[in-house]
Amino acid sequence: MDWLEAFCDKYSKFYDDDFIFSDRLNKEDSENVKKLRYFYELIREYAKNYFIVGNNNDDIFNSYNIKYNDNYYVIGFIIDSIYCKKEDTVGEKYINFSDIMRFQKNKNLNHKKEIKYLEYVLHYLLECGLTSKQIQEETKKYLRIKK
Repeated sequence: MDWLEAFCDKYSKFYDDDFIFSDRLNKEDSENVKKLRYFYELIREYAKNYFIVGNNNDDIFNSYNIKYNDNYYVIGFIIDSIYCKKEDTVGEKYINFSDIMRFQKNKNLNHKKEIKYLEYVLHYLLECGLTSKQIQEETKKYLRIKK
């Protein structure tokens, strides 16, 4: 993350495709740009495990707000590219990089949006004819809860 912080000081907004096949970067920067896909997957896996819904908007799909050293970064995946942008602020919804590294729950998220979405999905499933018992059984399987 230290590397990304320094790199974003030079390039505050970029796509990894901008540099992967370019000779504009030194060897270290070039190798680290290639590793951004793994970094994004780590963030995505963390978010999945803690039920964090990413930012889904028209410009960036599947992006996440990351906080590191009082700086904010939006890291996302668009079509086949990793997108990264340094931001002054990203609002209330962000993931602390230290929480990712410790794989611990992010204390600053309240999940109101996610709970509202879950309510919508449950309502939809009931309207589709699933019984509450069917939904409970599938939920237990998913969460690996034993009877």
